[in-house]
Amino acid sequence: MQKSSAIIRIGVGLVACALLWGMHPSALLRADCHDVMGWETLGFLGYGGLGRVAYNPDGSRVAIPSHAGIVLWDAETGAVLRVLAMQDRPSSLPFIAWSPDGQYLSAGTGGVVGIWDAQSGTLVREVSGGTVSQVAWSPDGARVAGGDGPPGDGPSESKIRIWDVRTGDLVQTIATGHSYFLTGMAWSPDGVHMATTGARFGTIGPWDRTVKVWHVDTGSPRHHLIADTFQASGVTWSPDGTRLASSGSDGTKIWDADAGTLIRTVGESGLLTWSRDSTRLAGGNVAQIRVVEAATGAVLRTIPTDHQTGLFLDWSPDGARIVSAGTNYSADWDDARARIWDLDTGRPLHGLSGHQDMLLSLAWSPDGRHLASGGGFYDRTVRIWDRAAGVTVRTLNGHTHGVSALAWSPDGGRLVSASWDGSVRVWDAAAGEALQTLVRYAGDVYAAAWSPDGATIATGAADGPTPEGHVHLWDSDSGELSSTLVGHADKVNALAYSPDGSMLASGSSDQMVHLYDTATGDLRQVLAGHTAPVYAVAWSPDGLRVASGSRDGTVRVWDALTGTTIHILQVDTNYIVWSVAWSPDSPVIAASANDIRFWDADSGALLRTIPGGRLAWSRQGCYLATAAYRGSIRLWGTPPTASARTDGR
Repeated sequence: MQKSSAIIRIGVGLVACALLWGMHPSALLRADCHDVMGWETLGFLGYGGLGRVAYNPDGSRVAIPSHAGIVLWDAETGAVLRVLAMQDRPSSLPFIAWSPDGQYLSAGTGGVVGIWDAQSGTLVREVSGGTVSQVAWSPDGARVAGGDGPPGDGPSESKIRIWDVRTGDLVQTIATGHSYFLTGMAWSPDGVHMATTGARFGTIGPWDRTVKVWHVDTGSPRHHLIADTFQASGVTWSPDGTRLASSGSDGTKIWDADAGTLIRTVGESGLLTWSRDSTRLAGGNVAQIRVVEAATGAVLRTIPTDHQTGLFLDWSPDGARIVSAGTNYSADWDDARARIWDLDTGRPLHGLSGHQDMLLSLAWSPDGRHLASGGGFYDRTVRIWDRAAGVTVRTLNGHTHGVSALAWSPDGGRLVSASWDGSVRVWDAAAGEALQTLVRYAGDVYAAAWSPDGATIATGAADGPTPEGHVHLWDSDSGELSSTLVGHADKVNALAYSPDGSMLASGSSDQMVHLYDTATGDLRQVLAGHTAPVYAVAWSPDGLRVASGSRDGTVRVWDALTGTTIHILQVDTNYIVWSVAWSPDSPVIAASANDIRFWDADSGALLRTIPGGRLAWSRQGCYLATAAYRGSIRLWGTPPTASARTDGR
């Protein structure tokens, strides 16, 4: 990990969000097994996508909306202070705004505005209406405004709704005349007026070229400014209240706020972030941050950022720093980042890090202190996370495609990674160095497993132009191929050793699960029943049963001795079952597809459903890691024995 750039690297897109709780990541992630009393989110590793950033009024903290929640960041140290977690509300990333005194933070998304106490993380109020996404506080802190986001069902006149913060009462609604949704909303510093810009619906109707200024108390219009040839995409008010800045295809324009007349056009579009003294404007586009003098349009500083679009900025109150968040949509990367920049040097000061793309694999270290995660096509890295600290301690680079499988050596000293680039690599987990590359297959590698005695690494792949899938066994010390297990008629997607190491289970696209005797290499059982490729296999802790997950939307539980089916657990026929895991300390099976479901392994009864993707249960049984949106990882506390009960016992 490059400490000098120390950046957030995360993907972008839509997420299911709603407000729930605030958490101190470091404190909760340090929870030991005996501290986990019930189902709870312990924290996040990585933060998924991110949106508009904002300094608090005194400059001590930065708020960053992410797919893990709203991250509160110490602006001096770069430490994460708190995450205001959000779940279960379908929406895009929220717009955020600090109250003028810095005591509260508001976020608008999906028609709901939540207001939190920024110190405690407590949700103090929630108001709703329309399709609210944008938010803004009145300068006196008594009211909060929400501007309509995309309605999702075609053109609809956008409205501004204003609520009394103390009572939650809706005190004003302004019909803006913008035909689809608001792209900009700004309260004048004296609290008397509101400025807005809007967007049209796709290719329907004329471009919305206007900036509109409203009397807040009456809802009547004050100015109607033709701000652009095509689309006016945003508006902000200078902190001294004398000017407006609007952005569009024609560039950034500065207006006399009182007269409604154009003063000048300054540079490119997107220069909408005013310094607190109203003398400078900052914006980001085409892989750079530009700072211009508001009075002349002269460029004062240019900072390269590697971002190509989607750059959000805010100034520190003293004007010495800028925080940025943005996305790089190049041919090779879909990469979102956040940094705090020193404007004197143009160098980044602080940041966070995480995967840049969806996760394909997760694996806990044997002692449960570390979690390894493998990124997808755009990311291509393996990250090793410290569970207690909630940070990346090693980033393993070398794969040129998605990391499809991970497995730790029994002593936790080494990690094996398999990739769609056809390679299998063995790493020194402590040093982060590659020790050896076992093989380069002609096709993708889908599976890897380490034997319980540490002597053997098993890999499964598509062997090339022929459909047969083989399991290869490698000496973990020398890296030499020791044997090949045959029998599958298609690629091998999943591997798992029995707890005592005497058997190896494999799942294949030929719809079969095979059980091999590891001492002789003999095929002991062929488990037939799935009607589509098998992508996951897992052994029960006692080694008597095997669970398998398939594209047919089911999990099958098998008797490993007789090969008979014990249970068929229905997940969802529309989704592939990517992961299956047994609780190490209770008779519970977990499987992930569109969500994660838990069953009683003895009765087959469905116990619980939680959001998430790929999953991994720690060996101690009280931590469950699940892949969240675009590279973030959610850690759950699962109490021993009763880990999946819904009755509280």
